Amino acid sequence: MKKIAASGYFLVLLATLGFSFKAVLVKIAFRYGVDAMTLMLMRIFISMPFFLATLYLMEGKRSLKVAPVNLAIFAFMGIGGIGCAMFFSFCSIELIDASLSTLVVFTYPAITLLMLIIFLNEKATAPKLFSALMTFLGLILVVRVDKAELLAVNGKGILFGLIAAFSFASYNVLSERALKNISPVKVVTYCMIFLVVFFGTFFGDRTYPRAPEVWFIATVLGIFSGYIPFLFYNYGVKKIGAGKSVIVSSLGPVFTVLLAFIFLNERLDMVQIAGMTMIVLGVMALKFQNPKIVAESEGELNIPAASCRKS
Repeated sequence: MKKIAASGYFLVLLATLGFSFKAVLVKIAFRYGVDAMTLMLMRIFISMPFFLATLYLMEGKRSLKVAPVNLAIFAFMGIGGIGCAMFFSFCSIELIDASLSTLVVFTYPAITLLMLIIFLNEKATAPKLFSALMTFLGLILVVRVDKAELLAVNGKGILFGLIAAFSFASYNVLSERALKNISPVKVVTYCMIFLVVFFGTFFGDRTYPRAPEVWFIATVLGIFSGYIPFLFYNYGVKKIGAGKSVIVSSLGPVFTVLLAFIFLNERLDMVQIAGMTMIVLGVMALKFQNPKIVAESEGELNIPAASCRKS
C-alpha cells in the first residue's frame, strides 16, 4: 500500500482529482457574481504562502540557492506555462461553448507528447500513442461536443483554447527537464512566485468580493484544488515523466463530469459514460508498457532527492 501511495501514477491521479474540483467550485462561485480573473487571483494569492512554507520546511536555506538559468526557466514555466494556460482557458470559455473549449484545451496531452518527441527525443511507443488516441476520442464523448453550437463558433475562442493547450504543454515539457536536477517542490514554488508577481502586478488592482462564501470557495480552490494537486503532479512527473503524466491527467474531464453530476445535478448520459470508459482504457494502456506499479525514480515525496542539491 505504501508503494502504491508513492507511485507516480497514483500521485498524478490524486492531482487530477484535485484539479477536477476546480470547475465545480468555479461554477458555484459564479453564482455570487465574482468574475473568472478575480477568482483566479484570489486562488493563487491564497495558495502562495503554502508553497513558500512547504519549500522552506523541506529544503531550508538551500531553497534560496537557484542558478540564474533555472530562474529564467521557472519564470517562463510560471508565467508562460501555468499562468497563460489559466488565463487563456478562461478567455476561451467566455467566447465559445464550454464543452468545445474543454476539448480544445485538452489537446495538450497530444501536444506535449509531440513536443517531447521533437525536442527531448522521447520514443513514440505504440502503447503511449494508443493511450493518447483513446483518451482524446473518449474526451470528445465526455464533453458532448455534438451539443455545442458549432455554427456559431468564435474563432478567437478556438485560438485562445489552443494557446492554453500549448502553454500547459510547454510547462510539462520544461518540467521534464527541470525536474531531473531540481526538487519538485522547488520547481513548482518558484513557478508560482513568478506567476503571482506577474498577474498580481498587471491584474491585481481590482475590487475583491466581501462575501465570506466566495473567500471560502477561493480558499478551497487555492489549497485543495491548487497547492496540493500541483505538488502531487510535479512529484508524479518526476517519477513517471511528462508523457505518461499528461495521459493520466486526461481523466480530469471524467472526474469533473462525475463531480458535476453529484454536486450540481448535471445530467450524465450513456454517451458520456462510454467516453469515460474509453479514457480509462486509454490510461490503463500505459501499464502495457511498464507493468510495475511504482516507477523507478529518485527520492520519495517527503524526502528531497540528493540530486536536488545541484540547483
